[in-house]
Amino acid sequence: ARSGLQEGKVNILLLGVDKRVEDVNRSDTIMVVTVDVKTKETSLLSVPRDTWVKIPGRKWDKINHAHMYGGQKLVQQTVEELLGIPIDYYVSVDFSGFTRLVNAFGGVDLEVDERMYYTDPYDDLVIDLQPGMQHLNGDAAIQYVRYRNGDGDIGRIARQQKFLKAMLDEVTSPSILIKLPGIVKEARSMVETDLSLNDMAGLAKLLKEAKEQGIKTDILPGIPMDLHEISYWIPDIMATRDYVAQNQGFTQDVAYRSASKRLAAEFDQAVQYEIEAMRLEALQAAAEQESDESEGKDDKAAASKSKSSKSKSKSKSSKAAIERDPRTGL
Repeated sequence: ARSGLQEGKVNILLLGVDKRVEDVNRSDTIMVVTVDVKTKETSLLSVPRDTWVKIPGRKWDKINHAHMYGGQKLVQQTVEELLGIPIDYYVSVDFSGFTRLVNAFGGVDLEVDERMYYTDPYDDLVIDLQPGMQHLNGDAAIQYVRYRNGDGDIGRIARQQKFLKAMLDEVTSPSILIKLPGIVKEARSMVETDLSLNDMAGLAKLLKEAKEQGIKTDILPGIPMDLHEISYWIPDIMATRDYVAQNQGFTQDVAYRSASKRLAAEFDQAVQYEIEAMRLEALQAAAEQESDESEGKDDKAAASKSKSSKSKSKSKSSKAAIERDPRTGL
């Protein structure tokens, strides 16, 4: 990480962690905020939690499982290898910290697009929000950013980005800026980060200028795909690297381009392997079903033959009794 927000592009990893007492912790929200310290241009790239990646030292899996395997450090390493850029800082917050953080800033004004209602007894989750413009406190805000409907995780990402923009309006409002030093110090206890208090205060001031220019938001290029009846987001590596180069303001040299092509080929090979595995599973299942149907017909034939033999055995008691092979049913 760089020592202070000095110059150039600064990349900050934002993690929203689903922390449960008796369960593993997954990073269900993964975003990379890029701030140009000089021009104040700011962008936010959301990485879907279902993104299919090769987690360093592990297997191909959803990127949100990286936190379960190795915490923030492994998530950061995975993101760095996926995007091909260094992450300078990270900010990680769990649901409780997020709720307290929103309350520390006095809540957020936001228009809720639709009626949101969802319950999950296992997760002790109740989402109950009415549509319309309203002021969301911490409890309501966590409901908003966690809500999923028919549009799945991509729709939730759009809502999270919308919320962060609304949150930025609150953070950079005159009433908050006056109290910023105290709020930043308080917020430091609600999140895990390697940003210093001075860096956090400096970042808040940078974001005030960035807001006036508008913050660009994007989602990692890719497509949805089901593998073994599990939903994944398959990243388009070349499109991702093109986006990153433009966003970071550098020209892709031969080495960077070659590394991107190798990574893209590795992703393609891994996906094709899983598709072939699914094809073989489907063929095996079809063969087993055909075998079961065949055994059913053989059972009927054997039963019919057994009845016929029994009738013959009445008149010819010297005939050996017919027994069924328990392995084949014959």
